[in-house]
Amino acid sequence: MAPELIKLKKKYNHKVDIWSLGIFAFEIAEGEPPYMNEKQAKVLYNIVTKDPPQIRNKFSKDFKDFLK
Repeated sequence: MAPELIKLKKKYNHKVDIWSLGIFAFEIAEGEPPYMNEKQAKVLYNIVTKDPPQIRNKFSKDFKDFLK
């Protein structure tokens, strides 16, 4: 879930879609979503309080730039 939706501060807009596409690409590349082993409440907390998850170095610069 996009940070904007978790915080309930903004309505659904294109930024939510962009965030979702990035996370989807991250999941495909890494094989699992960020914070996979955390409880749901902790995942939501991490999404709104931490920097975006980082992809491993084995991926191209272009792919990493796409995820930024």
